[in-house]
Amino acid sequence: MTAAELVAPLHDVLNQVVIRVNLPAVSTTLGWVTEAGSARSISIFGHAGALLGYTCVFSYLIFQSTGHYSPGVVGRIWRGTLSSAVPASIGIISMVGMAMIMDHSGMVHLLALGLSASVGGAFPIFSSLIGMLGAFMTGSNTNSNVIFAPLQLATAQLIGINALVVLAAQTTGGALGSMLAPAKVIVGCSTAGLAGREGEVMKKTLPYGVLLAVFLGVIAFVIVNLP
Repeated sequence: MTAAELVAPLHDVLNQVVIRVNLPAVSTTLGWVTEAGSARSISIFGHAGALLGYTCVFSYLIFQSTGHYSPGVVGRIWRGTLSSAVPASIGIISMVGMAMIMDHSGMVHLLALGLSASVGGAFPIFSSLIGMLGAFMTGSNTNSNVIFAPLQLATAQLIGINALVVLAAQTTGGALGSMLAPAKVIVGCSTAGLAGREGEVMKKTLPYGVLLAVFLGVIAFVIVNLP
């Protein structure tokens, strides 16, 4: 993966085949219009997922050639991969779909209007808390960013403050929320032999997480108001 990213000739070869889809304009019955444009380009052989796939294949060949695998390992690998990847993929597809519907129907813009009118210039204080809430609900910083990053961006633009700082607060809050999410706490407790004591763990960790999120929000507020 390092070679694919840092060795220019290899990087160029892997990124020669690209999928780029041009999307038509769409509009709602209430008049919200999403203009036509190109979707994000996807490199077939140079995408991060493809690079991970190559890494897995190379790792398998190394372990297989050195005798570290027992018979039937391929089936066990596929079963383990599918059991963990399918539920996560369904969740991510659902989250992305919901986020796109919210964006293309004007819901994100409407929420941003409400937030900008309610809190105004103090919005950065709440940015990390919003990111934390999204990750706490979904168990993933990625999902939190998918849902709330467009909202944070639109609100920052309406208020007229530095959107990069607001988005940084969003994803940092999402990282905190991901650590505190019930789904992650359940996995951690089961691994550490504390199954059934998830409530005790969350009771101890939540105050620290909220305090850190508020502290980050204050930092973001100070930064956007610097000359």
